[in-house]
Amino acid sequence: MAGFRSESVAAFRRNGWPTCVGISGRLGSEYAISSKFQVVIPKEVRDKLHLTPRQRLLVVEKGGVITLVPEVPLKSLKGALKGMTTTEVREKKDRT
Repeated sequence: MAGFRSESVAAFRRNGWPTCVGISGRLGSEYAISSKFQVVIPKEVRDKLHLTPRQRLLVVEKGGVITLVPEVPLKSLKGALKGMTTTEVREKKDRT
């Protein structure tokens, strides 16, 4: 699997992402995809991100790299924009 590692590191560098992102200071650990296409998320990562069973994840593929993004409950965003000014909001004609 040495080719897998070097291709993964190359993909990280190509996208401008740091290559030392693992909890242990490494790129990460290798896990196999099961026959049911399931992947294990390491306990350290689950604990750090406060993931729970049955929590939904968004799967994003870009440039041959798969990224899992946890869905965030809307209730947890309450107050996130508190104090935001609306003076710099774009006009409708400026939106793309």
